[in-house]
Amino acid sequence: MNLAGRIDRARRGELSSRPTLASITIGYPLTGEGATLRLFTAGGAVCSSYVARLTERGPAGRPNDPAGTFLGELSEGAMTPGLLSAAGWHLYRYGFNYAPGAQWTEAVMSNAEKATRAEWSTSMRTPAPYVSKVAIVPTPAYLSYVDRMYGPVPDLTGQLPDGVTAAPTSRGWWDVTTPTGSYVLTWSPGMAGDRWRMWKGARRSELAATGDSPAELFARLDSRP
Repeated sequence: MNLAGRIDRARRGELSSRPTLASITIGYPLTGEGATLRLFTAGGAVCSSYVARLTERGPAGRPNDPAGTFLGELSEGAMTPGLLSAAGWHLYRYGFNYAPGAQWTEAVMSNAEKATRAEWSTSMRTPAPYVSKVAIVPTPAYLSYVDRMYGPVPDLTGQLPDGVTAAPTSRGWWDVTTPTGSYVLTWSPGMAGDRWRMWKGARRSELAATGDSPAELFARLDSRP
């Protein structure tokens, strides 16, 4: 299969695995009864890339906006207002929002889940409901990211300084020659914006410069002694 075919297959794979439902689940006493946000595909599969512990600040040293956690009392179980706000923060960070007209609602648990919860009911500090859910849709930022991920590679025409040439070697990779040396230029799209990086060294494994655009990257490269 050629590159275009592989990209098309990957894009169709993204669409089939795209989350359409968000769920908040209250854990059991042995897990501290914390709350976890998970996203699911239309087929019901868990999207392992989108999991957030809503009642934990996370390991020290990791970026963690307080808006993404809720450390108060879970007075209304999985429907506690502060918990829903924290979940909404993570959803937007992931690139999703509530579907038009959709609201968080108590989820109907399976018979097996109901039986398990009943066994633990006398030990549970958090009241029901234990699971809530809401339909979600991708934000314009997410759709833009997908278009860049699987669409055409950026055109470098007019973005290179005088005396600089760039030859594509693979998708998002170029061999770059400047008056002062040779490098590898890489491009990777992201939700927060595209990242451009210049690599140097015998194995092209040493980061020489990084920027939000080729122009910014070359400016930083040229400014170094």
